[in-house]
Amino acid sequence: MAEASKKAEEPTKQLASNKKASDIITAEAVTAALTADKGAQAKLKSFKVSDFTAKGDNYATFVTSVMVEYCVENEVQNVSYVVKCNPQNSMESMSDSIAFVFRKETMFYEQLLPELNAILKSLNLPELSVPQFYYASAETNRDLMFLEDMRKKDFKMYDRRKGLDKDHAMLVLKEMARLHAAGKILLERGNKEQILKKFALDEDVYDKFPQLDNMYTEWFKSIFMNISSTIAEVEGYEKAAKSLEVLAPQGFSLLAQGVKPVEPFSSLCHGDFWTNNFLFRYEDSRPVQVCLVDLQMHRYSSVVTDMQCLLHTSFNGDLRRSELDNFFSLYYLELENCVKLSGLKMNFSKDELYEEYKAKGMFGLTVGLVATPIVMSDTSDAMNFDGFTEEEKDKFVAEQDKFMKNAMKTNPLLRPRVLDMIDEKIKDGILN
Repeated sequence: MAEASKKAEEPTKQLASNKKASDIITAEAVTAALTADKGAQAKLKSFKVSDFTAKGDNYATFVTSVMVEYCVENEVQNVSYVVKCNPQNSMESMSDSIAFVFRKETMFYEQLLPELNAILKSLNLPELSVPQFYYASAETNRDLMFLEDMRKKDFKMYDRRKGLDKDHAMLVLKEMARLHAAGKILLERGNKEQILKKFALDEDVYDKFPQLDNMYTEWFKSIFMNISSTIAEVEGYEKAAKSLEVLAPQGFSLLAQGVKPVEPFSSLCHGDFWTNNFLFRYEDSRPVQVCLVDLQMHRYSSVVTDMQCLLHTSFNGDLRRSELDNFFSLYYLELENCVKLSGLKMNFSKDELYEEYKAKGMFGLTVGLVATPIVMSDTSDAMNFDGFTEEEKDKFVAEQDKFMKNAMKTNPLLRPRVLDMIDEKIKDGILN
């Protein structure tokens, strides 16, 4: 009887369609998150892994949710958490790189975020708009992270296939500036070198796994070459096509070198600033608040790398061109106001920052060309990053090349985005 009673009290688990997530998310992990959230008095009763993202919404990690039933003093209550999992890519080096960024994001939430929020609080400013963090596990082959389910506060994703409009953009740019400002204040108030090492801001995934360099170099080269061959057929783009062909072997190094710090413009950056990493809350169909997610790529870098990434992955060309000056002014004003509240002085002007932005034009183009086919893909034909072993890196590149060729031919949303970027880079003198 005693054994039967004990078994009845054990939490029950309902499986999701994704077996990997169901295997990784254990009662022990759910209990740890629940305790961090609700306190030790909360007793786990049952939980269910419930998928809610679609193919193409996430690539480096698998994102799911857990619906939890728990008791507090015999009262049954419910809560849900968003859970990020390392999908355990069959390519070992790829899986190792994802485990690395998991540790980076855990450090951000556990150690760096409290420091940043303490700075903002001291300035009577709101804390950074990110989900609450509850628990993370770095156990080998079981990397996972429990975060607040922002859907319960009516936050939702924006359609990544649509360019952000001005109202959404203004919210994102202001929150970007607050993140950069808090990082800048933290670094300038303390010993910068010590802070960079303490929070691993001097470590970057692009430097950490040289065994992936050849694969990424060939992958990026195939993207440049496919776009080159496509636009070469369009009258007036023959020279730009040739420029991309020449640049193709350098594509990955343009990205990796582009994120290296440039003084005095560097601060804590998000590192992956595109549409799917923002959630929005609406009132009367108008966006009123943004929440930043997926801080796994955060780094110490020039702040314009975040802006270049944002503008070249998440906007249609017409808005990027017509509003660039206004966006830049809005961002700089927010950054300057936060920094000045701390008693520090801005060590670069808006004009100097704009020159740095222009100097990173090739970085922006590279990010845009690599990301846009992914951003604009439909759920049914989203790129597949799994299913390749360590010995099949060439096969991985071949499959991505096949995806790119098909996307350039069949996706009606892709070519206009790409040509907009090419037009701008020709005008800026970056391409012929």
